[in-house]
Amino acid sequence: MRLAAPKVGGSTPKLLSAEEPGIALSTNEPAPSTSLNGIAPSSSKQPIAPAEPLPVGGDVRPAKLVGSVAPVYPQLAKSQHVSGDVKVDALIDTTGKVTTMKVVSGPTLLHQAAMDALRQGRYQPATLDGKPVPMHLTVTLQFRLQ
Repeated sequence: MRLAAPKVGGSTPKLLSAEEPGIALSTNEPAPSTSLNGIAPSSSKQPIAPAEPLPVGGDVRPAKLVGSVAPVYPQLAKSQHVSGDVKVDALIDTTGKVTTMKVVSGPTLLHQAAMDALRQGRYQPATLDGKPVPMHLTVTLQFRLQ
């Protein structure tokens, strides 16, 4: 007994007649292809161009630090003589608070202490044409043993 190999890739869409019950007419969309493991890939749609051109430029002022809290040096990091810079990508919202953070680089033992200190900091929000807007900043916190 011989089994046929599954067909991989898309096929030409077949136009169906309206007389066939329970079957809708085909559109110009390509037929979904099947991957090797039998799961159909997700379809992606092309973005639609905006109706009007988007404005570019304006008076942009970045967020500015107005109050900070020194990070607490973790005891485990001290005992293992771990020091260095921790870089964090932080989103500053329109009120000047840090809302989301992601550590970009730095010693793992210092990540949480850096985020805890950054979360307590206050910023003057970034502005675009005088209106507060959210903005991403890369903040570097330095940990030095003395």
